[in-house]
Amino acid sequence: MKRKAIAIITVLLLAPLSACGGSAGTGAESATSSSATAKCLDVDADAQQAIADGATYGTLTPVAAKAVKAPARSDAYLVAMKFNDGNGEMTGVWMTSGLTATDVGPLLSVDGAAHQFTNWPNTINGETLNIEEPGVADAKACLS
Repeated sequence: MKRKAIAIITVLLLAPLSACGGSAGTGAESATSSSATAKCLDVDADAQQAIADGATYGTLTPVAAKAVKAPARSDAYLVAMKFNDGNGEMTGVWMTSGLTATDVGPLLSVDGAAHQFTNWPNTINGETLNIEEPGVADAKACLS
């Protein structure tokens, strides 16, 4: 009976945490966490253009961009940027060192759109970046 009560209490205490997308007890931010906890930052127009200048083909035109501090990387930001490639508007996520043109580099592609439409590398220290990078969902939510 005592074990059953402990199990029920544990489930009741952890259920609300699972809805937040975080890990119980670790304090780690998840890629699916809410932007309510992330601080949305502005990205200057020249930094947006620096990202777009890495276009694989043709020209990318920045439409809007917001960033969050990368929770899993020191001195890095995740920049979500809406851009137009001449065929429509898309959103990609890049990792940068800063949010102005003078400190934006090095630039890294994080999600599939960023990697597909720009030639910025998608690996850091041998690790391939992807949509699961903590903070990606927060950066994208900042554009909403």
